Amino acid sequence: MTFIGRFANLIGFALGNFVVQQISGRDRYGAPVWIVICSACRRKQVFAHRTLASALESRSAAQVLFCQNAACRLSRKEHSSPESLADLRRQERAEKEQLEEAARKEQELAAQEAAQQTALRTEKQKWLRFANSQILAGIAIADVMSFETWQRQSDHWREDILNRLGA
Repeated sequence: MTFIGRFANLIGFALGNFVVQQISGRDRYGAPVWIVICSACRRKQVFAHRTLASALESRSAAQVLFCQNAACRLSRKEHSSPESLADLRRQERAEKEQLEEAARKEQELAAQEAAQQTALRTEKQKWLRFANSQILAGIAIADVMSFETWQRQSDHWREDILNRLGA
């Protein structure tokens, strides 16, 4: 590393998102003032030697040096807000509610399926009663109304037939 007086020569150094181009002059204490170029917006900027030196020594210049162009994406620090305990609990509650909702829907579907099976079993018992009475009356098995045809008949008609059989 070369020196300019008692200060390090930073020309050509890459500091985070900046490259030191040349010396611009000196500040009132005699320290160099450097012209650097932002790698994002390509705008020339002026930084004091102590600012660049501390950024260079910190080894995290991208987190210390910011572009002076307000429109540049490197002009501000990216804030990554860590999740708070309240956020974590809110997420846990939402996940728990989703699981409960899914379980509730699954139970409703199972209940509907069970109700349909029960209704079908009851209707099949009614049809069997009808079909047995037809067979006992001497009607050929091939001529007895099928279960599918039985289901297509109106509720009133089916109840009327079953009432007549019960009498």
